[in-house]
Amino acid sequence: MDIHGIILVSHCTFGWVKDVHNAVVVEEFNKIAYRTVQINGNAKSVEQYLLDKHYFRKHGKNSYYCQN
Repeated sequence: MDIHGIILVSHCTFGWVKDVHNAVVVEEFNKIAYRTVQINGNAKSVEQYLLDKHYFRKHGKNSYYCQN
């Protein structure tokens, strides 16, 4: 439990924090990643097929994630 969160390539941050301070630190990493993409037009972004995969697994005719 020494590691309070991780950032995955082309994915969101996962965190399991015990206090607000560590949650704020993880959010700062997210801001840095976001600003990197804004500043550097050559920074690699998430590929469209992966964006589509995550979107369509939750929405549309064949959705399968978090259904009611």
